[in-house]
Amino acid sequence: MPRPAWALPALVAALAIYVGGIAWTSWHLDQALRLQGLGLLLTAAWLMRFDFARRTLRTQGVHRYSAICLLSGFAWLAAGGALALSWGSGLQGLRYDALLHSILLGFVFGMIFGHVPILAPMLLGRRLAFDRLVYLPLAVLQGTLALRLAADIFGWLAGRAWGALGNAVAVLLFLATTVRGVRRGEALSNRGDDP
Repeated sequence: MPRPAWALPALVAALAIYVGGIAWTSWHLDQALRLQGLGLLLTAAWLMRFDFARRTLRTQGVHRYSAICLLSGFAWLAAGGALALSWGSGLQGLRYDALLHSILLGFVFGMIFGHVPILAPMLLGRRLAFDRLVYLPLAVLQGTLALRLAADIFGWLAGRAWGALGNAVAVLLFLATTVRGVRRGEALSNRGDDP
């Protein structure tokens, strides 16, 4: 997307704050974790403002789905940043689990879910049929990750276990819907239809 002149320096500054927080870890853990959190929050805000996903959210089909995945991933990145910024060195035990999973599941898998339908046809050399079923794993991931983080924050171990199980189910559902999309794409290609 077209960006103002200040956008790139703002992104570099956000990433520098995050990297500076990593470098500062050996000297003052609490300040370092809070700096990392600030860097993550600023990076997430930059992505939400300037990533192309904001524009493709208004489209239909696979591009809208990808935009929803990306924007949800940016929100989870912001959540991880907020946790680090607010807790600092208090990020231990279940709180640390909340931080890790907001970033590694929420952000990273949001990016994976959002990019696979677009990149898979190029990487596999096969068409990928798109249908609304792909929203199911995304919804399961969002819901169970929210449950897991809430359980981590409030120390509810049973909720954490159910959230973790749901996270695994979401990933398996995503793999199943992706394989289904590839098979349907092949079948449609064989018939000469556009998936």
